[in-house]
Amino acid sequence: MTQRANVTQSTQNAMRIPGEWAHHESVWLAWPAAKDLWEEDLPAAQKEFADLCRAIQISEKSEHLQILVRTEAEELEARAGLKGLRATFHRIPYGDIWLRDTAPIFECDPETGAQKANVFQFNGWGGKYLLPG
Repeated sequence: MTQRANVTQSTQNAMRIPGEWAHHESVWLAWPAAKDLWEEDLPAAQKEFADLCRAIQISEKSEHLQILVRTEAEELEARAGLKGLRATFHRIPYGDIWLRDTAPIFECDPETGAQKANVFQFNGWGGKYLLPG
């Protein structure tokens, strides 16, 4: 007869990934700037991106924008496009603006507010694309 371990999980101080519908302190986005990817659609993509950011910040309780940019020039361009919005800019290399596949997933402790980031090894969708860096 096999003995089973008696495992209990404490609900206290358990880290959780908040649901997409839950209020978040910040939302992380990447400025569309790659001319080779967007080509003639780049200005329209940047306008749509700015509109998305404005929609995220429709109220005083809205999430703070954490915007990735790759260069000083892109940061200046993003600042102009997002003028009037609460945003922090981070210069960091990234491939595509879709961060869901490449950025960390954050967990938080609902009791203490502690946070941690889970970072995964991204393989460029099975090697389809070269990774930055």
